[in-house]
Amino acid sequence: MNFKDIYSLVFLHRQSTGEPKENDFFVEVEGNIKVALRVYLRDKSFDNILFFHGNGEICEEYDFIGEMFNKFDLNFIVSDFRGYGFSNGVSNRENLHSDSLKIFDYLSNYLLTNGYSRPISVMGRSLGSASACHIIANRIDEIKCCVIESGFSTEEFFFDLFNVAANNYEVKNGFENLRKISNFNKPLYIIHADNDHIVPLSNGNNLYDMCPSPDKKRLIVKNANHNNIIMILKDKYFMNIKNFIYGIN
Repeated sequence: MNFKDIYSLVFLHRQSTGEPKENDFFVEVEGNIKVALRVYLRDKSFDNILFFHGNGEICEEYDFIGEMFNKFDLNFIVSDFRGYGFSNGVSNRENLHSDSLKIFDYLSNYLLTNGYSRPISVMGRSLGSASACHIIANRIDEIKCCVIESGFSTEEFFFDLFNVAANNYEVKNGFENLRKISNFNKPLYIIHADNDHIVPLSNGNNLYDMCPSPDKKRLIVKNANHNNIIMILKDKYFMNIKNFIYGIN
């Protein structure tokens, strides 16, 4: 299987079965293509997190998590990808990157226009780490810090996961998370499970090691896998992120 075919397997394109809520916003990213955000804005005195989820998730599954971030003094905005949730279109590697910048710019303008003047931090989980890394590479002056949970450094793990040969694969043709994070000098927080069965821990360690930031932290979650970090950490998950974003030791 060619590496380009692997990318077609990455996006699951899960649609929502319900109806949009009042806190569902839509960003026009191209022509008639709109990507949905679910917005949990609690207080104008809170910092803001723009979050990109994993490939098998949709925004509406983040209601509890959004409320928990609010409880820990953070506004939380989660973004879908094309073809996910209430979004239309079809995702690919290229528009994941371009859409992430349009979504960030839309959110920045919306927050400022509506009096949410506190900084934005960007966070990406799993596939969402590609969106987060693209934003930090292109909007570094406009963000406060970055959190990567269960993120990948390069695409080698894809081939192991699908048990195929990496034919014609070159790192420069992938999402290039490692290259992008190598120029990031603002605060970085890497969160990764020690027993991640999808994205091996080595990926999180590579991102951490490559980042030149003098202010970076790493949390390796013991006895956890790719999908249960919050279940393992419980409130500590939200408290740790709050403390990192607000610079609380």
